[in-house]
Amino acid sequence: MWNISHQTPKYIKIGRKKQATATVTTVTPQMAGKLLKLDKLNRRRYGINVGKFAKDMVNGRFVLTSVGIGIDTDNILTNGGNRLTACVKSNAPFEVVIVKNLPPEARNYV
Repeated sequence: MWNISHQTPKYIKIGRKKQATATVTTVTPQMAGKLLKLDKLNRRRYGINVGKFAKDMVNGRFVLTSVGIGIDTDNILTNGGNRLTACVKSNAPFEVVIVKNLPPEARNYV
């Protein structure tokens, strides 16, 4: 069994001035709304995913995975818009990995 420490940043050195940090966080609907304001260049929402995620969040079935929320060094959301939208829609918190200080080109690989 893996021991994941919540709210403790893990620093990942990837050869840049700013290091990326990955933190397991419980995202509330209020936090999700704020994070969605950073969504300036992300992909469009997929209603089927948002609906399924929202239903799972309400029913406590949405589980922590390796797929998370990404925020680049320009403070722009690179990944996770469907999950964040589902959180707001369902008004239910969920656990997720949030990775900050990604290179802006990271959105091309998710």
